[in-house]
Amino acid sequence: MEVNMVAIESKDDLYVIDLLEDFDEFYLELEHFAEENRVPIIDKIGIRFLIQMLKIKKAKNLLEIGTAIGYTSIKLAEKIGCNVTTIERDDKMYNEAKKNIEKRNLNDKITLLHADALELQDEVIKNAPYDIVFIDGAKSQSRKFFELYEPYFADDVVVITDNVLFKGMVADPSIIRHSRDLKQLSRKINNYNTWLLSHENYESVILPFGDGIAITTRK
Repeated sequence: MEVNMVAIESKDDLYVIDLLEDFDEFYLELEHFAEENRVPIIDKIGIRFLIQMLKIKKAKNLLEIGTAIGYTSIKLAEKIGCNVTTIERDDKMYNEAKKNIEKRNLNDKITLLHADALELQDEVIKNAPYDIVFIDGAKSQSRKFFELYEPYFADDVVVITDNVLFKGMVADPSIIRHSRDLKQLSRKINNYNTWLLSHENYESVILPFGDGIAITTRK
């Protein structure tokens, strides 16, 4: 069971978010839609961090696992100019993302796949290798996603995993009340974090802003 919860933002977070306000009506509409429909999208600090990091890396080819309404893939395609292959299983989210991508005339930059990300797609193989991989799908499946798509990582890949702190519940599961599903999910995320940070072939760091972002590169 995947749960969408609202993060408690610190005064520092709120200050930075205010400075990063985006007045593009299109993105404001997407953010409003996400809030109204409880669709999890990356927070404003997280997306700005990704944009800056991908600019520094000069990213060319991105694989995104978990499209939702297309917010991240559209922003990165527009701001960075990279090609994006993105996978979404949910029918409603796929249709919203398709509509949003078409609205921004990005069909030539974004390959949107309607599929289960745990089932390897021919288009993913065809568009590989990927110098950026953004894991933002089902939080309990992050390790499976990583291992499934690892053969299609570029040599200089940067893997970004979102929501690795999960509203503080990974570091302190005692704040979880009356939910066996949430406790189980927090354990799975913790297991992924532990596996990732001890991986013999990769180096990782967890950045504690937004909902927690893990950055992974080859050793």
